[in-house]
Amino acid sequence: MTFPEMSSETYQKALAIAPKFTALASVLGSSMIISSVLRSKKNRHMVQQRLVLSMSIIDVIVSMTWFFSNLFVPDWSQDMYWTMGNQQSCSAQGFIVQFSISSVFYNSALSLYYLLVIQYGWPEQKFRILERWIHGISISWGL
Repeated sequence: MTFPEMSSETYQKALAIAPKFTALASVLGSSMIISSVLRSKKNRHMVQQRLVLSMSIIDVIVSMTWFFSNLFVPDWSQDMYWTMGNQQSCSAQGFIVQFSISSVFYNSALSLYYLLVIQYGWPEQKFRILERWIHGISISWGL
């Protein structure tokens, strides 16, 4: 069934349900990463693992927001099914989804980490100096 053949009601229901599957998979995957990093003392002391941990924490928060996305939408909205939010919940959802940009910054930081450590032979200790700046910029930019 293609889009023109789909009724508007069926299409809207599909749009309300579809994000649930991808968001749930993302929450489960990121939760496993968080658990793996936090349970291992060795992992907690590695810069690369802490960057992945931070990115995963943000992903869990944002993915949960996507999972409950239609619940945040004001209930007067005619464009979505199963809405029960208000203007404040809609604004909160927008804030959290905008916060996901922090994950992009962490992904860029991981690329920088790999470049400096693998290509240029930086020791992990040297990169730790940048780590505080990376966390500060990533979080503050998202907020």
